[in-house]
Amino acid sequence: MIKYAILVLGLVFVQGAQAAETGTLIDGSDVEAVVNIARDYGSATVGMQQSGQAKIIARMDGVNYVAYFQNCSAARICDDLNLYAGFLDIKPSQERINAWNASKRFGRAYIDPDGDAAMEMDINLKNGVSPANLSASFAIWRLILRQFVGYLEPDMPAPLRVIAPPAAEEPESTNPAGEAAEGEAGAEHSSAEEKDTGGHAPAGH
Repeated sequence: MIKYAILVLGLVFVQGAQAAETGTLIDGSDVEAVVNIARDYGSATVGMQQSGQAKIIARMDGVNYVAYFQNCSAARICDDLNLYAGFLDIKPSQERINAWNASKRFGRAYIDPDGDAAMEMDINLKNGVSPANLSASFAIWRLILRQFVGYLEPDMPAPLRVIAPPAAEEPESTNPAGEAAEGEAGAEHSSAEEKDTGGHAPAGH
């Protein structure tokens, strides 16, 4: 089982690394370089948080997520990237979330204030990382999302709705990400109307 997990991770890394050759280091001030790597794994556009810091509104394998630039200096050099995906109306038990976290090393799952499942992962950008390293982090995020969607399948209503809500400080009334996941875990899900998130915040923020 361990050898199989290592093989799967290796294959995911190779897919992303093909588009991220070793070059100058990328830090939190280079939003365009980060979003370009995010685009190697799906669609991604740049948005703005109310604080003035950038965010990336993205979609990967049918799952919507947002990447928030966090812990930024006055020069807008951000130390880390917070990846967040919220799963609307998917309400696993706390025991199932605990079991997930106990068996995984990367990413953290939790239940938001509305009882919906959420997933986060942080990427360290302090002092810069190589393009290949950043691509490998996005590859891990993709693997986590694939596995988590499969894990949540018993809890999914029909149709499934997947969202990535704005940070708590953003009083946005609409959400840029609200389309349904497509074909995950061997099941097809139709689109659904987006729900007002009420400003859910990633845990720890």
